[in-house]
Amino acid sequence: MDIYKQFQPVTWYIGVVEASLYAVAESIQPRYIPNDKLKDIRHETSTVDKALAIMEPLGPPHGKFLLIKTRDGRTAIFTNTLFEVVELPTWNAAEDLGVSGYYVCRVPNTISRDQISGAYGGRKLEFRTPETPFNQEPKFGIHLINDAGRWYFYRYGEKRSFEDEQAYKVFRKRDRFTVEMLVKYCRELGIPVYDKAWYSNKCIIIERNLRPNEQGISYQEAAVKFRIKQDM
Repeated sequence: MDIYKQFQPVTWYIGVVEASLYAVAESIQPRYIPNDKLKDIRHETSTVDKALAIMEPLGPPHGKFLLIKTRDGRTAIFTNTLFEVVELPTWNAAEDLGVSGYYVCRVPNTISRDQISGAYGGRKLEFRTPETPFNQEPKFGIHLINDAGRWYFYRYGEKRSFEDEQAYKVFRKRDRFTVEMLVKYCRELGIPVYDKAWYSNKCIIIERNLRPNEQGISYQEAAVKFRIKQDM
């Protein structure tokens, strides 16, 4: 079963660190939610569906981090922030712990013609090792980005046997790295991030004290704001 559709936009950005749940929590918490702003650190036993459901309200920067232990002992990172903040915490944790990590971005292109509502689309997949930190090109990476209406495609690092190199040559840049390719590549790399069965029932939620003006919104309200459809 796929977790992506039901929990957009939280599932638009997912980090994976090759380290234990507790080690990743100890790296992220003091850096992003220091003790003077910390509301709670909760150790939960929950399905991935229930864990993602309690990420509401969505919106406030660094409001909540959800760390889930995967079945193969790695840690997946989610946040309830509406705008992506998972990438840097993923690389920070990997660098702190001296391990490899992955970052997956899958944003549907829902921007309206007047550019007032929706989201600029994009897909991104990166794999980094301790030898290829965040300030260098990734060990392996593909970026497809809609930047204010213009699409850009980039490929980095080592070639992999599972890549569809012919797709990288098609005329329309937005078609060079499809959703199907992203999902396949993740599986080939051993990180089936959208598959419920990959996640264990152990997670940690790190939550910040919100200010009175930081109300946030629900998943349903986010779907309206970003023009999200469940078939995306």
